[in-house]
Amino acid sequence: MHGYRRDYAQALYKQVAGSEYVKYQPNHTALMVVSEALGHSREDVVIQNYL
Repeated sequence: MHGYRRDYAQALYKQVAGSEYVKYQPNHTALMVVSEALGHSREDVVIQNYL
């Protein structure tokens, strides 16, 4: 199940940001969209577990 959430998070981030996640150049708007879609409220949870 966690793998599906990761795939979804990565696809959603890419759709919102227009590119894949880059560690030193995060798109904070995309991170918050993904975070809220997964039921979280912090960017770091998404970064550590899904991207």
